[in-house]
Amino acid sequence: MDAGEDHRPEIEELEQALDRLETDRYERGLFTGDDGSLRFERRHKALSDKISKLKALPYAPPASTWVETGRTYSEDWEGGDLIERRRMLVDAGCRIEVKPSGRGKRDIQGRLSFAIGHHDGSVVMLGAALKEGA
Repeated sequence: MDAGEDHRPEIEELEQALDRLETDRYERGLFTGDDGSLRFERRHKALSDKISKLKALPYAPPASTWVETGRTYSEDWEGGDLIERRRMLVDAGCRIEVKPSGRGKRDIQGRLSFAIGHHDGSVVMLGAALKEGA
């Protein structure tokens, strides 16, 4: 897994700090006098420069790389314990949803949906198959 390069959270944090600094100066009346003005200008310049440098850096989204292991998913499933199987399901994008039943109703199949996400972003819905008993 390649973590990529994303400076957007840090840029947002620095921009918020810059906003707070400007609020302190112009709305709250802090950084008064010559000494205060110099301190404000230095801090403002430092934050602005850092934001500019980070914005100039490239953005690269996280990426996954497929690596052949010589094993099948089925072999890993059979060899895995409960915790490893759960991790495999979560990693595959598996979602099980059980909706609440009405008072006194016990129809689980009508309330159950099961979806497995694929790495290409598509999702296979198996709820209908579960209703049919497949």
